[in-house]
Amino acid sequence: MQKNKPKILHVSPSYFPAHRFGGPIQSVYQLNNELSEHVDIEIITTNAGLLTDSKIIPNQKTFLKNIPIIYFSFFGYEHYNFSIKLLVFLFKNIKKYDLVHITAVWNFPVFATALACWIFKKPYIISPRGTIYAETMALGSSVFKKIYYQLIAKWCLKNAAKIHYTSEDEKSKVEHFLDLKNGFVLANGLDFQHFNDVEKLSFPDFIPQKEYILFLGRIDPKKGLDILLIAFQKLLMQFPNLNLIIAGPDSNNYKSKLEQEINRLQINENVIFVGEVLGKQKLSLYKFAKIFVLTSYSENFGMTVVEAIACKCPILISDKVGIWNELTDANAGEIVETNSESILHGLINTLNLPKQEIEIRIKNALDLAHQKYNIKNIALSFSDIYKEIISNDKT
Repeated sequence: MQKNKPKILHVSPSYFPAHRFGGPIQSVYQLNNELSEHVDIEIITTNAGLLTDSKIIPNQKTFLKNIPIIYFSFFGYEHYNFSIKLLVFLFKNIKKYDLVHITAVWNFPVFATALACWIFKKPYIISPRGTIYAETMALGSSVFKKIYYQLIAKWCLKNAAKIHYTSEDEKSKVEHFLDLKNGFVLANGLDFQHFNDVEKLSFPDFIPQKEYILFLGRIDPKKGLDILLIAFQKLLMQFPNLNLIIAGPDSNNYKSKLEQEINRLQINENVIFVGEVLGKQKLSLYKFAKIFVLTSYSENFGMTVVEAIACKCPILISDKVGIWNELTDANAGEIVETNSESILHGLINTLNLPKQEIEIRIKNALDLAHQKYNIKNIALSFSDIYKEIISNDKT
């Protein structure tokens, strides 16, 4: 047991188990669990994204994996998370922490925390987690984001002690786009012990007994599902018995638009939505997929890619997914551009690869994942960065 651990506050607009907000919910949760071995960490968040039958009581301290956490109630738009109670907590308590780690950019808890840190002279880190790519800022309410960035978000980022990126791709593109400095890269981490029993899993009993390609993640416009569907329709001309499984929570009712496109393309019998899948069901989907695909227009990291690798699934991703360079250098997967023709070519190429070549790619991917994405190593590196910032702040 370490003595005199630094006292860290982690602030996030939403938190585990709000799975429907995508990969960062899981990756931040896993990181904090590991960090608790090295630092004294507490978490504040809002109850955004929690199911109505959740046993979590808002505004009261609870514990996840022995880590103190408060889910503050909020009102208004659930992706902004305006919370007076969270703001009051920050102004009353922030002085007792050595450093604050903020996840996200576009939410009220981010501004409230940055403001409290500035007033009380506490250093903080911001992890944007893919939310300030040029492509991401162009999606949705781009005019609002431009105004909000100039008025609030830019100030929050410029005053951070450090900005954390999850890939070199994210760091280089964001720093060039927004002229930001003082960034560092630490990848998302995975606890590979959770994948020890994958070999024992049987074929998922909630999908047809057919070969399939898998997409797993939020059903969101940025994921490139529109171009994947077009490529898949053409793929069926050569592989008519193949299915496309789409697993994950719906985002802003985007699924209905995809269903209209599926009807137009007349591929209803081969495209199957299975909703959000967790635990062993998720791992079994990875294990038996012919290919895991992530054709995003913008993706800072791609946690599902590493999960698929851990399940020994062949990988196809776009060159807009943050870790595409690493996979390319390691010959660990198929990299495509964000258009249907490139995706089609990549799918055909992967499906036609000799078994020996597939096994080489899988081995390369596993070696890469264990070297760069082990959660225990990532947490230790974060701890060292926290201590460095705290030390510099005291001098």
